[in-house]
Amino acid sequence: AGGEAIGIQQAAAKGWIAFDGTSTVAITDSYNVSSLADDGTGSYTISWATDFADANYCCAGMCEDLSYGGTLSVWDDSSKAAGTLKIATHSKDTQTDADIAMVVAFGNQ
Repeated sequence: AGGEAIGIQQAAAKGWIAFDGTSTVAITDSYNVSSLADDGTGSYTISWATDFADANYCCAGMCEDLSYGGTLSVWDDSSKAAGTLKIATHSKDTQTDADIAMVVAFGNQ
């Protein structure tokens, strides 16, 4: 719960990925990732090798600055499951493949 002291193991990243999301999607480096699916332009699904305890884990991400407005986002509540995370990369208001995208996740497993 909020405000509790946590140990180093709980605070450590439980999964992360860096990937090239253009052409043939390629993971450049990762930890606790079993696969990365290309779901269409600017849309990807990360599958964790070891599932989180539930969908309440925290994640953060970023991508290259696509035309001065590049963002990486989680679709919605249903996009984040214990075993997968669905993300999208955008250039301003348009989904666009990103050359560089990175995501990190923290939570209980």
